[in-house]
Amino acid sequence: MFCAKLKELKISGECPFSGSAKNDELGDFEERSLDAADLLPISKDVHGKISQAVPRQKTSRAKVNLHTLGDSIRKLACPEFQRLHTALQRMMTKADHSRDSGSPASCSAHYQNCSDELEHLLEMMNSYSTKTAIPMEALEIAFGEEIFNMCYEEDKHILRVVGGALHDFLNSFNVLLKQSSVPPNPDKDDCVNEPSVLCLDKDPDLLTVYFFNPRPSTELFFPGVIKAAARLLYNTTVDVLKDPPNAKDTILQSSPQ
Repeated sequence: MFCAKLKELKISGECPFSGSAKNDELGDFEERSLDAADLLPISKDVHGKISQAVPRQKTSRAKVNLHTLGDSIRKLACPEFQRLHTALQRMMTKADHSRDSGSPASCSAHYQNCSDELEHLLEMMNSYSTKTAIPMEALEIAFGEEIFNMCYEEDKHILRVVGGALHDFLNSFNVLLKQSSVPPNPDKDDCVNEPSVLCLDKDPDLLTVYFFNPRPSTELFFPGVIKAAARLLYNTTVDVLKDPPNAKDTILQSSPQ
């Protein structure tokens, strides 16, 4: 049985990371030989210890190209709008099938012409929440889980190569995103504002997750991505609870399985 808490999911605009791995210094990704400290140089001291109860996943010996692994991680950290839209449609369809209702409640066709991506997603989710009485917080978690489910269906053999524990998986994002074969968009300053994730175990049985340089839609799905990653990769149940947007800290708590 495992019990942990994910604490302070902060969405900020600056990243304290320094340094990055070069493509020619990293070959194929075979097992996991890098510690979190190697992957994520941090500009300030961090104190904490690792819980002895954290479940760890055996690392695959199959070699996976870093660019391929980076592409998979990019689908989770900064998915394109079409992938977000597809995941939201899938989530609503599954929810409709599980409800005791004769007609589907999803009505995304009303918002097909919405020019703003975040507004599009929010309108779809708010409309669905109103019609089904499902809280927005629950929809956001289900939305993020569906995004992870889609990626897991496509790249299960790739994602499981990372190995380690949940915090190892999250801490790998920083390096692996840089290895993605998806070229950055110079018009959007992607080279400078690349998303980064930092997961710290500052307290016993506590994980603190920071997401830097998020997209506007990140808050709608990333907690669900964490929840699904814990469940599918590490057989751990994590219940994500967020404080109001203006709160200083956001608490993410887990329940034991």
